[in-house]
Amino acid sequence: MHFNTKLKLLGSYVLRVTFFLIFTDYGVSSYDIGDGFGHFTISTQDVYKMVETVRAKGGNVTREPGPVKGGSSIIAFVKDPDGYTFELIQRGPTPEPLCQVMLRVGDLDRAIKFYEKALGMKLLTRIEKPEYKYTIGMMGYNESIVLALTYNYGVTEYTKGNAYAQIAIGTDDVYKSGEVVKIVSKELGGNITREPGPLPGIGTKIVSFLDPDGWKTLEEEVKMRGGSLWQLGQSITRRLAQSDKKALSRRYLASSADLKKTALHDFHVSHGGKMVPFAGWSMPIQYKDSIIDSTVNCRVNGSLFDVAHMCGLSLKGKDCVSFLETLVVADVAGLAPGTGSLTVFTNEKGGAIDDSVITKVTDEHIYLVVNAGCRDKDLAHIEEHMKAFKSKGGDVSWHIHDERSLLALQGPLAAPVLQHLTKEDLSKLYFGQFQILDINGSTCFLTRTGYTGEDGFEISVPSEHAVDLAKAILEKSEGKVRLTGLGARDSLRLEAGLCLYGNDMEQHISPVEAGLTWAIGKRRRAEGGFLGADVILKQLQDGPTIRRVGFFSSGPPARSHSEVHDENGNKIGEITSGGFSPNLKKNIAMGYVKSGQHKTGTKVKILVRGKPYEGNITKMPFVATKYYKPS
Repeated sequence: MHFNTKLKLLGSYVLRVTFFLIFTDYGVSSYDIGDGFGHFTISTQDVYKMVETVRAKGGNVTREPGPVKGGSSIIAFVKDPDGYTFELIQRGPTPEPLCQVMLRVGDLDRAIKFYEKALGMKLLTRIEKPEYKYTIGMMGYNESIVLALTYNYGVTEYTKGNAYAQIAIGTDDVYKSGEVVKIVSKELGGNITREPGPLPGIGTKIVSFLDPDGWKTLEEEVKMRGGSLWQLGQSITRRLAQSDKKALSRRYLASSADLKKTALHDFHVSHGGKMVPFAGWSMPIQYKDSIIDSTVNCRVNGSLFDVAHMCGLSLKGKDCVSFLETLVVADVAGLAPGTGSLTVFTNEKGGAIDDSVITKVTDEHIYLVVNAGCRDKDLAHIEEHMKAFKSKGGDVSWHIHDERSLLALQGPLAAPVLQHLTKEDLSKLYFGQFQILDINGSTCFLTRTGYTGEDGFEISVPSEHAVDLAKAILEKSEGKVRLTGLGARDSLRLEAGLCLYGNDMEQHISPVEAGLTWAIGKRRRAEGGFLGADVILKQLQDGPTIRRVGFFSSGPPARSHSEVHDENGNKIGEITSGGFSPNLKKNIAMGYVKSGQHKTGTKVKILVRGKPYEGNITKMPFVATKYYKPS
């Protein structure tokens, strides 16, 4: 969650953040959940996989995974062995997987006002469901939902039980926060349960209180650092059975000590990198410059990204090409040695397991890179099929390049800067081509590709030489190429119209629907032979029912899951990625709409926090690509 919310009180400001905490009462084996607590919501890149994990661990699946009614979001509902309900929602990689809690209230308008006034939250959206006799108020900060307050028609009271404990909120002044709560409680109800002050023997300053419905909030004083962008988590505390403490802690807690670190981690920190959890890694989201400035600088000069969290691997053997073709849509056999392509790993239903850049190094060596958030499922998928392939006599083996780091050098200065560090003539290496060569004194895998739409390279370097290479690149650029984080990387790929797996591509979206028909080789369209080929080939013949398109929009930027309506108010699709374009100075987005509604220039209404804003469908990329190709 990213926000910098300020609540004005008596001429000063109270900064608020939220975070996660789980605690256990020793010796207690069970608790009463009550009927007022609803569920926790957890985001995951693969709902289907998590559901199977829940089953294997003894949980109960109460709603099988699949798209929500009338939408494309994949959800499921499960209960853990202690009886807590969890909504699982499929999203892209996020540093805040535990993203909200649903609580039932007896007076929704009163509850909304309380959290607005007492905690500075905003009503992000209001969902009316008269056919099911309930209304939900989504409360949070900026675009990030913290609470889903649910009112069931005619029900004014609920049992609280003793299992759910509280929401924990950070503030920079518990005394001023306490004053706010007292004033609001006199108007709307609720009361202070612990006066502001330090905890005995610890010194941490807290204040706690109940809202009008009896739900507890604890505020803890946190010393804030300066800066406009914060990597913050939201937290629900709950009591857990002692018998399950270790398992549940592993499942839901991710401390900084648990995160993997790339070879450049300390280098990032020393250069002002703001480190955040991402796909199990500690990664820089930005540096000292703003995300907007960093995005623009990439297109004007250049950027250096640490993408070592991604997984590089090699397939080798005389049958490695034919093996890979059973899993991806690309014509791997048709690639010339030293060339590559974007491709998609598909499942039996034609959906995307992941997208990947693959390179045919030789006829008996394939090099590919898969997404960090998909690493575990991708490797398991490849390994499962490789065992079956080898059992039938196929000659293929693999090596995962955990000994290497991956850097991405992007922008107009990428080639001239890198040329200073190698004797090879980079002007002869075109977009999509691959070479093993010496760079800055170490043997590197070099691919002319990237995720920004700019000319550039991805450099696989032995990890022990990664810092030296990064330093050399920055020095040779004379300060024009900057270290760049995940925030600008996302803006750049969106401007380039490139998919983010988990947002714009998922297990129920086919390459045809995603606008990646060009990645399906001509021979593969005729022969098939990959998982889900029957579904995909039929879509190629008949056309898909939905299509990925680009949007320009007015008002606030559209975000993932914003609904797209036609001019008559009928829902025709959904946004999957959106934001403000630093280079175009306007809102851009991509998403899916029904076929027939996808024509460029089609006017639409895009709902942001329930309010419709003017938009129109446009071609992608939004910013012209500058790939280095033969003239």
